[in-house]
Amino acid sequence: MSDPYQKSGKAKGVQHRRVPASPDDVPAPAVPPSPASDVEKEGADVGASLLTHRQREVVVLIAAGYTNRRVAETFAISERTVEHHVAAIMARLKLASRTQIAIWALKHLPFPER
Repeated sequence: MSDPYQKSGKAKGVQHRRVPASPDDVPAPAVPPSPASDVEKEGADVGASLLTHRQREVVVLIAAGYTNRRVAETFAISERTVEHHVAAIMARLKLASRTQIAIWALKHLPFPER
């Protein structure tokens, strides 16, 4: 198969740019799936997609009964950073307490069978 691109501007010293030989020869651009479509495919809750990976990890530990200090020790971060994560989680999910975070997690996040 020939190269789908041709050089244009063949004069010496002219910058060459690659242009498609024909529209049929141009490969379709790869379009990444939208986050919403991934969420729908996996059957996950949209609320979980609002959280960062670290925030989801914090939510799981809160649901397991960890204190902020224990979460901080687990991730080797400061307790103040955990407090920021908890505040961001509550704001994004429109929750008012750690207890509500734990209940939300049990309803919306996958947990291993016991």
